[in-house]
Amino acid sequence: MKPLYFVFFLVIAFLTYNIQCFAQNDSINYDSLATLPLKDILELNVKGVSKYEEASEKSPASVIIITESQIKENAYQDLSDVLKNVLAIDIVDNARGFGEFYILRGIEGNDRFLVTIDGQKINPVSGTFLSIGNSISVKFAERIEIIFGPSSVMYGADAFSGIINIVSKDVENKYTISANTDYGSMNTINGEIAAQFKINKNLSFSGYARYFQSDGSDLVGRDSVYDIINQYKYPQRNKFEQPINDHTVLLKTKYKDFTLSYFRQHFNEGNALGMTLNSYIYNRENKWDLDNNLVWLNYHNQIGEFRNLSFNIALVNQSINPETQFYKWYRGEILEQDFSQYMTGLDNALRGDLTFNTRLLKQKNLKLIAGIEYEFIKSIPPYANDQVFARPDKFEGETAEIIKNELCIIEKRVAGFAQISYSPVKKMDVVFGGRYDYSIRYKETFNPRMSFVYTPYKNTVLKLMYGTAFQAPSLFYQYEQWGAATAVMLSAHEINATEPGWKLQNQKVKTSELAISHRVGDIIVFNLAVFHSHLTNLIERVVYTDSAYNKYFSTSDSVFYSPGIRNEGVGNQHISGVDFKSEISLKKDFYAYVSYSYIDAFADKETGKENIPRIAKHKTWFGLIYRNLFNHLNISTQAKWIGKINNRNELAFPSGKQPGYFNMDISLRVTNFIKPLIFYVKLENIFNNEYNHGGLLDQVVYLPTIPQDGFTIRAGIEFIINKK
Repeated sequence: MKPLYFVFFLVIAFLTYNIQCFAQNDSINYDSLATLPLKDILELNVKGVSKYEEASEKSPASVIIITESQIKENAYQDLSDVLKNVLAIDIVDNARGFGEFYILRGIEGNDRFLVTIDGQKINPVSGTFLSIGNSISVKFAERIEIIFGPSSVMYGADAFSGIINIVSKDVENKYTISANTDYGSMNTINGEIAAQFKINKNLSFSGYARYFQSDGSDLVGRDSVYDIINQYKYPQRNKFEQPINDHTVLLKTKYKDFTLSYFRQHFNEGNALGMTLNSYIYNRENKWDLDNNLVWLNYHNQIGEFRNLSFNIALVNQSINPETQFYKWYRGEILEQDFSQYMTGLDNALRGDLTFNTRLLKQKNLKLIAGIEYEFIKSIPPYANDQVFARPDKFEGETAEIIKNELCIIEKRVAGFAQISYSPVKKMDVVFGGRYDYSIRYKETFNPRMSFVYTPYKNTVLKLMYGTAFQAPSLFYQYEQWGAATAVMLSAHEINATEPGWKLQNQKVKTSELAISHRVGDIIVFNLAVFHSHLTNLIERVVYTDSAYNKYFSTSDSVFYSPGIRNEGVGNQHISGVDFKSEISLKKDFYAYVSYSYIDAFADKETGKENIPRIAKHKTWFGLIYRNLFNHLNISTQAKWIGKINNRNELAFPSGKQPGYFNMDISLRVTNFIKPLIFYVKLENIFNNEYNHGGLLDQVVYLPTIPQDGFTIRAGIEFIINKK
């Protein structure tokens, strides 16, 4: 019997046995099982949808909540670990400076969804893509709210495909101190430390820090395309080197109604993964290195029983290390001569918001939330050195000062929003909301939200939802217009001079959704969602000419031209999908789920319909958690089957589809064995399957596929002490 079939046989047998045993046990008191993952999820509120606590099943959005217990039991360390196992998300791992590239419900891009920490946006304020990798830890999270669909009503620009809100833990004990470390494949080292102190009833402090280091994948020998690395000559090293050095810091102090928080994300990972090896050098110098620092002060005051006033002010600094670069070969002199194309990028922002929400005293079934926001941004785009000097000089010294003086871009944004939730009868909730945004760059835009929630029976909830969002053309889109695949970049000013009609418009999305949730007691829950999204003015990087003038390599006696690449509004996209998830909890020690996602996503092109790349039409996930086996061992198993994946490289995949894959991970956690120690092991890709994710860009200029890691293992130890 093949290993895969044998594993499924054991799983089915295990489930059947438990169902039969527990179905015959009439003495089980399900109401007392307050620690079940299923019951936890059913009872949890969500804050990220409407910016106030509300029941997740009645909120005007589809929400998946990952609890603190699930984070522990699945050995999740960072946000990328979580998103790899979430319904309706397609992923490209090992995706150069992205860390991972994500597609949420068919909408591509790390710049098209927002990640927030306690409601604070951590995405680059200039609109460039969000690098995730191993640099956003989730060990400090009380829960993670994954909110699908457009959310501009509450969050404005870039809340295009969804919101991921990480809610940090509150201080509950007099003190809690924990530390853990683990080591694993690829010389991976992880270390974390956390401390929480409640000084008195008014004052508390939380601190968390994590460091992650890894040699990263080595793909030499995995695919013949990478064997060119063996030909590297000095000063290059003929080794595959794309190391990872990330860290996360979160500090939080709360005094009465005031909370002061600091978050730091440091991302330092390879910048060549997925790129063509006849242009990019896979040495450690080719890296994407950035720092993201946020400091914010929150004031939250409950005025009476039903009114709340909240005020936030935040300072944001996001900077790219001057050593960040694309390390490349000169075109036409492959493996002969190298050069560094350095990148810059600097974002500073001041933002504030004032929010008021209330329940009307005489009609408690009517809720209102309203607010105003202001943001001041001062940015230098990531390739400003190309813009100013027509060469990729390092952003330092006099060069940096000239770039700051020549290309520092100011942005001012102001917005107002309001949302009303009304329950005309006990079984019905209606939500209407709208937001007006104004910017000196993208002018004004209005985005509405509507939802209708009906509970025909005690355990059945029906949702009808409609929402819109917009994304303004970022500095990333406007200024990164490549004149050659290997080196030169044309500025927006140059393109405007040659083509005055070139202009980027706001991207927009409209999404309609029907969702149904049904429970069978506290044992089983079924969730079904059917949705359709229509995207307009979508911006993509395309080849726009075969003869772009190369200003780097042309000389007085020779002129060099090469294909030109730029960001353009490519028209419309249509995305239809179905999400299904069933969860079951048979007793306090057992939880399982199975989920399925179907997505049909295509773009309207002049040549007809074109499938959106990197998306698998069919995806299935399965997971189970068994706790307290032999009173010590917790086991979590997660498996996913990904169907054929859309791929635009017709030479490599004439059918337009690359093969899908199957993968399975297992987490083991040993508790109550040697107090206060906890031991854990995470096994990934346990069958050591060779599989590929879809390549980046158009899958032609870049590699059509990106190989993924085989079997990996990491093992660690955790230490926790606390006093209530």
